[in-house]
Amino acid sequence: MSDKKDSIGALWKKVSKGGKEFMSGNVEIGGTKYSLVVFTNGYKEEGSNKPDFLMYESEPRDNQTPPEKVSAELDPNDVPW
Repeated sequence: MSDKKDSIGALWKKVSKGGKEFMSGNVEIGGTKYSLVVFTNGYKEEGSNKPDFLMYESEPRDNQTPPEKVSAELDPNDVPW
């Protein structure tokens, strides 16, 4: 019996215009495709149980392609919280 799992998505390493590394990609869950971005958690402290990475759903920019094809280049410092 094979233990091979089907892939539900993929991430690519990127660098923002500000020089920050992040990942962007997509995942398909229940037949719905989501575009997302992943950033290193800048608020994590040594020894804490906070997550290492934070994941956000990408939103298309007004003049760009639909969400399933968007490749957001967001700066984690632009996140409002």
